[in-house]
Amino acid sequence: MGVIVNELRQLLDRHLTDHGIVLWFDPEQHYEGTLEGLRVEGGVCLVRFGWYGGFARMQERGYQMEALYDIWDDFMYQMPDEDPPAGNPTKVFPNIVFGKGRAAARMHPAVYARQAMQQWLRTGSLLRPPARFDRPYDSRGGAFVSLRRRDDVYDRPVREGFWHFPDEAYTGTGHDVALAALQTAAALPAAQAGLAVLAECAVAVTFCSALEECTVAGLDNDRYGIVVCSRERGEIMGGALPRMPGIGTGYPEPGIHNCAE
Repeated sequence: MGVIVNELRQLLDRHLTDHGIVLWFDPEQHYEGTLEGLRVEGGVCLVRFGWYGGFARMQERGYQMEALYDIWDDFMYQMPDEDPPAGNPTKVFPNIVFGKGRAAARMHPAVYARQAMQQWLRTGSLLRPPARFDRPYDSRGGAFVSLRRRDDVYDRPVREGFWHFPDEAYTGTGHDVALAALQTAAALPAAQAGLAVLAECAVAVTFCSALEECTVAGLDNDRYGIVVCSRERGEIMGGALPRMPGIGTGYPEPGIHNCAE
């Protein structure tokens, strides 16, 4: 075995001298000790199956990793029976149908959100937002509508909404509240059962000012919420509001404020 290992090391040394790169495949790790003294700079794989496995772990340890193909970008999303990736997965809406009526001007956003959800649960169409709310609100970063039971504020039957990213079109605060109310209503039970849940709950609307990219040092959970997006898969993201229960360290994203009934 020692003769074989020695010959193998010489072969690797010659290959490194001539070409500067070695592709190594040893799934059973028979020759693991042979690589002692060699510096591994990275790896190349034929097809990358997501990020949760070895590919991400190698990158996490500082290795340079490349793939010839990606199972999602190059295969799954090219198949006719597969859904294309959502550029912003928070902006997936039920069928948007506005009714003929419009909410009264100078209405509070949470009051409008309740009326919009009630109408949608009854008729399948949205009440149009008021021409203006009771005061200006900034939703350039997104809007969310949440329901909490009046007899237990820690019981939140549903909260839905979406983020606006800087490169996306912005259609105004009223339209944002309407769409967030639509998402929230669609997450409730249908028709009368949903109306019953809504009647038991207080309604709150959360507005997010324009999102700003920041470093880890810029996170401040006392002041800001957070949106975290994958640079490789834009449809993979998550978020949190300021001072959310369970978050004990700094996390972020600018100017989020709530308004409730």
